[in-house]
Amino acid sequence: MSAYSKKSLRVLHIASGKFGGGASVILSLADMAREHGLFTDVLTNCPQFEEICTARGIGVVRFEGIVRPIRPHKDLLAALRLKRIIQGRYEVVHAHGSKGGAVGRLAAKWAHIPAVLYTAHGFAFHEFSSKSKTWAIAVTERIMARCCDKIIVVNEFDRQRALELGICSSEKMVTIYNGIPQSRLDSGRQSNRQELLNELKVPSDSFLCAFVGRLAPQKGLKFLIEAMAIIKSRMQIPPVHLALIGEGELESEIRQHCQILGVSDRVHLLGFKSDCMRWTGGCDLFLLSSLWEGHSITLLEAMGLGRPIVATNIKGNRETITHGEDGLLVPPADSNALANVIMQLATNPQQASRLGQNAVKTFAMRFTEQAMKDNSWKVYEELLSAKGLLQTIDS
Repeated sequence: MSAYSKKSLRVLHIASGKFGGGASVILSLADMAREHGLFTDVLTNCPQFEEICTARGIGVVRFEGIVRPIRPHKDLLAALRLKRIIQGRYEVVHAHGSKGGAVGRLAAKWAHIPAVLYTAHGFAFHEFSSKSKTWAIAVTERIMARCCDKIIVVNEFDRQRALELGICSSEKMVTIYNGIPQSRLDSGRQSNRQELLNELKVPSDSFLCAFVGRLAPQKGLKFLIEAMAIIKSRMQIPPVHLALIGEGELESEIRQHCQILGVSDRVHLLGFKSDCMRWTGGCDLFLLSSLWEGHSITLLEAMGLGRPIVATNIKGNRETITHGEDGLLVPPADSNALANVIMQLATNPQQASRLGQNAVKTFAMRFTEQAMKDNSWKVYEELLSAKGLLQTIDS
């Protein structure tokens, strides 16, 4: 057992963008810090995230300077403004994501924050990135690595690739897989499949697939829509339907694509759903067609709810799913491969059930919130002790 000095430490998590998987990780880390007696605030420009933090008693710092497009001049000015906000107020800054990570780390460096961490929820380079883009991002990350004490990545592929690219030393970087709390799954466990089919106004013998996430190029939805067209042309029983839960810049393009391919009656764009876990928990098959991911929270949710899963064989996903045991992996950007495995599981309920049963076991062993908290606190404890911010007292 260890106890710590009662010196009050303040932690600031710096987030950017809309509420998503990374935000749920931040909430868990905020809870972790508070469990260990640290005060925690979250800096965000997302009203939804701000509302959730406030409801959970987490302090909020509103800041509008971190926006997704790269704008070097504006980003530097944002870092200067942020430096003035955080200087002298926090002992620990934990920055998240590409844009929040860059602006946040730079501001923390200029503000002389004693302990600075950065979580790359998926580096901006991936399997589909060109050599020139990968090189440019690596150079930027190499420079920014000097502005923090520890880099956390959410999959082992990113850690190995970052080391190959010389972003930082192996001692500075650690892999911690995402985890989600059991309480997050509660609404999904109570889901009623028939109610979902009734909401879609589709036959009760339909095979219901679900996707939850942003309607963005990263998610590979073009290929998922094409797969639905292939399925419709080859198999009528059971009728396969797809619920798309989420919003994003591709919504109108996806609707048009569905019309062109004649699957508007099979693909249902439901927009943002505050009860999205009902759809994950009640579907017959969960689909993740992404072209790149860090470590998908929606994938973990589906596993925790014991859903059969088909996901693309990309970084993050292949470290989560063992093909043929707790899910099926298909090549990214391959509509035919997606169609084939969806039809395979739609006509083989025994295989689908076995995959779902194994998925929930994998989740319980590897991807719980507690596992993520325990691994994250080890990093915090080591860093804060090394900085003289935590004094460990054996008891």
